[in-house]
Amino acid sequence: GPYFVMEWINGGSLNDLISQSFEGIEIELAIYIVNNILQGLEVAHTAGIIHLDIKPENILLDENNIAKISDFGSSAERNNEGGFIDRGTTGYIAPERLIHQGQFPQIASDIYSVGVILRELLDTDNRILNTEISFKLQQIVDISTNTDPNRRYESAKKMQEELEIVLNDIN
Repeated sequence: GPYFVMEWINGGSLNDLISQSFEGIEIELAIYIVNNILQGLEVAHTAGIIHLDIKPENILLDENNIAKISDFGSSAERNNEGGFIDRGTTGYIAPERLIHQGQFPQIASDIYSVGVILRELLDTDNRILNTEISFKLQQIVDISTNTDPNRRYESAKKMQEELEIVLNDIN
């Protein structure tokens, strides 16, 4: 019969990393991980799939901290009607999905969840930041988590490009 193959990832989840990082996660690592998530989402979105449940528990890390998105169990095809209200996790779910139950799933909803993760990773960082870099990162968080889905990044790739600029400024 049909079967499902999954890659074995031995580094645990992003949730594990967050809960074990008492010192806070370095900014470069935070951006690196979020960029990996965005790369994976760009592939899914281009294929017409919206994940709808992006959260730290669903991001697996390998021994090199390369992030892989898991659990596409909640995912839906773009422009697929239906009640997606039950999909997603409190805190990471985009506000429009709580309001418009019958709304088509959209890329912007996944972008919102990634923005929440980015904010969470940066909040664990207690070091004094170069103010210009912290301002730019805050801007990226604000755009990706805007309550209006039309004001978020139009694609995962676009958000990733913005983060790459910050990474270049750090190094």
